[in-house]
Amino acid sequence: MSTATPDSEIRLRLQRLWKGTLFVGVGGAYVALLAGALILFGWQAALLAVFFVLLGQCFRYIANDIDRLGWAMARDGESKAEDSTATKRDQSRLLWLLAVLVLAPSAALIVQAQFLGGGRVALVVAVTVAFVEALYAAIRRVNRRTAFQEASFGLRDRSLFSRGPDAMRALSRTREARVERQLDQLEAMADDGRISRRAYEKACDKLRIELVLKQETG
Repeated sequence: MSTATPDSEIRLRLQRLWKGTLFVGVGGAYVALLAGALILFGWQAALLAVFFVLLGQCFRYIANDIDRLGWAMARDGESKAEDSTATKRDQSRLLWLLAVLVLAPSAALIVQAQFLGGGRVALVVAVTVAFVEALYAAIRRVNRRTAFQEASFGLRDRSLFSRGPDAMRALSRTREARVERQLDQLEAMADDGRISRRAYEKACDKLRIELVLKQETG
């Protein structure tokens, strides 16, 4: 029995690690922004900046879930055309609304910088905010390539690349957990009527067969 990690698993893990790297970049940019506000303008300005950042993150969290639903609908070919069109329209409207709400706190950060430090400081903040938005755009692309799986930061998955039975058992548990999450999502879609029960059963059979084949080949 081969102990090599399948190429698809490695690609998926690399994408998740890249997603983790992007999140680290986002965190670093925000920390630099808040530290600059604290050093240059005091704790009151820094506290207000923290509020704007947290508010934007809350809206972004909701927008990410709406984007995930849109991605799921795009992959679902079983829905009725009229229902699918109406649902997609609602999802698109909500996503645009959340996009505006996400950008509003960022704009407030720039206005705050302009008020406190003038045009040069506002320009630095605007560049930082644009950098963060570029990172989030990359995260969105990675989400679609990885079916919105969580980011990896090189900690929990380290043992999966080592040799020996423990590594293979850890890899097997990871696969099984991923399949269970996918089955739960499919069952919820079937219960909501977004896919047919027959499509749900076929997808379940396919996922379980793939899981067994991967366990047999290592």
